[in-house]
Amino acid sequence: MVYIGQSLVYDMRSQVCRHLERLSLKYFEDRQTGDVMSRVVNDVDSLAEVIVGPVVGFVADICSLFFILYFCLS
Repeated sequence: MVYIGQSLVYDMRSQVCRHLERLSLKYFEDRQTGDVMSRVVNDVDSLAEVIVGPVVGFVADICSLFFILYFCLS
């Protein structure tokens, strides 16, 4: 489950980096480097807490449920 969660975070960060690469230089002239980096790191971490945590927990709970049902029925 940790691998899945980290994979999703990696994908989000990759998409953010690809988006930043497509922005114009004017965007970066108007913002400080620390602000852009803080956005990338903190926003992706916040999304990971909100999205990835519950999704990984849900998948783990479903797997546990199937194993419990299997052992109860057998």
